Amino acid sequence: MGRKRSTKPDEVPPEEVEISDELAWRVHDNAKGWIVQVDAKATAALAIEAAVLGLALALITTSGVLAELTTLSRWIIAGGIVLLFMSLVLSLTVLRPRVKLNEPKPEDRGYLYFGHLRHWKKEELSRVLARNAVNDDQLADQVIKMSMIAWRKHLWLKWSLVFLLIGIAVIGALYLAFLLGLFPDELGDLTQPARAEECR
Repeated sequence: MGRKRSTKPDEVPPEEVEISDELAWRVHDNAKGWIVQVDAKATAALAIEAAVLGLALALITTSGVLAELTTLSRWIIAGGIVLLFMSLVLSLTVLRPRVKLNEPKPEDRGYLYFGHLRHWKKEELSRVLARNAVNDDQLADQVIKMSMIAWRKHLWLKWSLVFLLIGIAVIGALYLAFLLGLFPDELGDLTQPARAEECR
């Protein structure tokens, strides 16, 4: 027979506590802060990705470079550029504005989302806000939706940076092989045009 567990005198049984408006708004502000942070990171990533992609395109479009590349090295460069382009598109996806185009039903209109606020009449909204009480369902729904948006944005940014790093590694490794003169038969020899110019 099992012994009944006795509670110690200093142990207080947990009580159900009603969530305060202050805590609810703090959770809401945290969700909003995550979105602001990931948008700032995506903006920085977009600038880096555009610069790297522009540099890669400039390197291969200089006179005489493409003519010295083999089919394999051209495919490698094309793959690297596709990866860089995908990283740029994913960063743009993070920054894409999210608005609902469908009109909400009058009973579904909230006062936390700006897309719903634009449908209110001033008198009706004034009466609702004058109560100075948070609609818990609306706030919970808004926090969940904002958290889902923040999660997707962080996921897109993560893959954007992954594609950026792989693209840089692919193109960087190829150019390093050119500089070191590795695999000239398979990849091409970019030092040949320079040698030809020296012999003139």
